[in-house]
Amino acid sequence: MKRWQIYLLALLALVVISGAGYLGFQGTIPFAQKDTPEPVEVPPTVEVTRGEVRQTIITPGQLTNYQTIDILAGTTGPVEAVNVRPGAAVRAGEVMVRLGGREQLEMDVAAAEIALLEAQQALDVLFEAAGTNKIQALEAITQYTGQVKDAQYLLDNFIVPSNQVNLEPMEGVEVLKASLDHARGAFEPYKYYSPGNATRQKFLIELNLAQSDYNTAVRRLEYVNELEISQSYLEKAQHDYDTWVNGPDPGDVDLVQAHIDNANAALETTRARLDDLIISAPFDGVVLDVAIHVGETVSEGSNMLQMADPHALEVLVSVVEEDYPMVAVDQPVELYFDAAPELEVSGQVERIVPKRVSSSPPLYEVYVSIEEAPKMVVAGMTADAAIILAQQSEALRLPRALVQANSDGTATVSVWLGDHTEERSLTVGLRGDTFIEILSGLKEGEQVVGQ
Repeated sequence: MKRWQIYLLALLALVVISGAGYLGFQGTIPFAQKDTPEPVEVPPTVEVTRGEVRQTIITPGQLTNYQTIDILAGTTGPVEAVNVRPGAAVRAGEVMVRLGGREQLEMDVAAAEIALLEAQQALDVLFEAAGTNKIQALEAITQYTGQVKDAQYLLDNFIVPSNQVNLEPMEGVEVLKASLDHARGAFEPYKYYSPGNATRQKFLIELNLAQSDYNTAVRRLEYVNELEISQSYLEKAQHDYDTWVNGPDPGDVDLVQAHIDNANAALETTRARLDDLIISAPFDGVVLDVAIHVGETVSEGSNMLQMADPHALEVLVSVVEEDYPMVAVDQPVELYFDAAPELEVSGQVERIVPKRVSSSPPLYEVYVSIEEAPKMVVAGMTADAAIILAQQSEALRLPRALVQANSDGTATVSVWLGDHTEERSLTVGLRGDTFIEILSGLKEGEQVVGQ
């Protein structure tokens, strides 16, 4: 239903009533020209028809973007290049800004790598110099021998599926992970559809099969890894038994391990600072604002860019307190945009915010998802939403203004039978914005006297 249709339906009902009266009057003229008794005055009537009865809440709103981000500087440094301007379309991974200072940070990374290597070597020297107690080494040999046997047993009795027989364990995980990602991507557009939707069920079955295959591949790789790890531990224990005499001092081990942890943390921090010199687009989108210029120095955490996915749109509307209890998630919505007045776009209630945003009048925010937003609309534009609370198609109906329904769902109208009127008791159903549904008491085509 177009927006102009919604606004004119009430006026149309009045026109129909008035027109019917006029036609009824005209219908008496031929009889007036004959030598017959006084013609019966035909009252204005409205025909009982079939059609749609709809109850809606019409409310204004505004388009909003739910994927707008501010990109902050991850490190301090001079701006060496700015490759984008406001309005520029960018692809995920595209370099937008480059900061200077790379040479120094690369030297810092190299120094941190050397510090970590020295700390790790110190731990190796500590263990090699200390040796291993023969009894402890023997216990370790016993333990890891059992683990190797257990791991080998699991692997020997593992049934490799036919689709993984020709794949190495790691290769199988990678191949089936790609299949799983593909199945997830295929199911994603249908995950909020009804559970009985055939397309959703098809993609869900494919997703479950892909998940099962991937889990099997991971379990196989785990068995292989467990065997390899256990074998490596067994080999080390055997080496310890043969070469070590006294175990290392735990305090010395803790001290050296602390040096390793500190060196590793320093290396990760320095590498992150080096990576932060390149600012890339996190997703496909459009640059909204550029807050930096070449030559200036930015501080860590300062704002550099703002970008958004222009297709990530939804409509934010507000409903009054009286309408709030009638709004529910997943209700269908018809959307109209001033920028595209000829289009009628479908949506549905996505989220309802249970918080008053205005005290006079009391208003509550409702977010409406858009099935397919028109290309010419962007965030910030105005929109009108018709939230469909209830609807009946092909219902027996009369204009709502013609039927004064009681609270118990009954009403009384006058029906024109051609030469006289007759009072009828009705049972009504859905009370729409313009029409009211007639459940009993009238038939299609009957003429109801207008009030």
